[in-house]
Amino acid sequence: MRTFKLNNVILRCKAIRSVMRLRLLVLLGLSGVLLVSFKPEAQDYTRYHEHTAQARACLLNEQFEKALNHYDSAFEGYTFRFSADCLTALQTAALLGKADRMYPYLRCTALAGVSLACINILPALEPYRNTATWQKHIADYAAWHHTYLQGIDTALNREFSERFDHEQSAKQKEDLTEYVQVVMDNTNRILALAKAGKYPGERHIGIANSYIIIRRWGMPGEVCDAGETLERASLLHHPYAYALLQPYLVSLMKNGDLHPNQVCEMYFFNTQFGQRSYAPIVKQYKNPPPDTKVTDDMVFNAAGKYAVRPYEMVARNREHWFQIPLYTTLSPVQLQSKYHININYPFGLDVYTRPTVKK
Repeated sequence: MRTFKLNNVILRCKAIRSVMRLRLLVLLGLSGVLLVSFKPEAQDYTRYHEHTAQARACLLNEQFEKALNHYDSAFEGYTFRFSADCLTALQTAALLGKADRMYPYLRCTALAGVSLACINILPALEPYRNTATWQKHIADYAAWHHTYLQGIDTALNREFSERFDHEQSAKQKEDLTEYVQVVMDNTNRILALAKAGKYPGERHIGIANSYIIIRRWGMPGEVCDAGETLERASLLHHPYAYALLQPYLVSLMKNGDLHPNQVCEMYFFNTQFGQRSYAPIVKQYKNPPPDTKVTDDMVFNAAGKYAVRPYEMVARNREHWFQIPLYTTLSPVQLQSKYHININYPFGLDVYTRPTVKK
């Protein structure tokens, strides 16, 4: 009799445990559904790109106060800001003598990863360097840069720094066999990360250590190459980079993972230079992707054989892809020479297009 009662107790305990386990699994499942359901969506950077493009256009039309207002509107509500935009806003505020607005841009520039060495060569900032206020803010620069490092994937930054250096060294060799393989391997790695939702651009892995370039792209004096990204070189040297990444480019740009200039630059390279310039890499493909063709929605009147297209089409395309207008008072080179403000980083169509200057 006791044995029978004991068995009943054991069976009841097992039943209770089974019910509790089932309830726990249901709760965990519901928790998972809730977590998935309430996962925050990526922030839409359309407004950001619109205002920064308008800011660059204002600079080229010598409307500096208006340009600064556009940068303020662009940065509002966005934690991540592209280093090039922060740097241009900083120089614009300095040109206008607006120290109260300049120092928040200095912090923005540091948090975007721009090195102090870059800051120290900018002519627009020269009048402020010996002031007590400037020194006070510069004292915080190391702490701001540390915050920048905490916000990026430093392991991927190191990986792509090594990949970048490997590509540059391989490119110098007479035999390009190694270089071809490096470019292909780098591009495949970038594509895999893009598919996984972690494109190795400025937002995720930071910028390329803010290299200082001397007289690059016709700019007078030293140029702070602040917007240079570590993945850029391989993509520009691969004949099918735009075609391979095309399914992801618009969403990457919209999510703030890729600057519009870089999208247009990649397209420009793949269409302007064609397969002849990439012949060693083209030969590696048995079944290559389709060539990137010039289409009406991507015509910007850039230099070369596709330079003459209807103005209305070009103006519409430039606005759609957040590029500077076709007609401006100054060219980017003239802006740099006259006012010491450089808008040519990251190097996109702002450089290659050379907008037609008003007569």
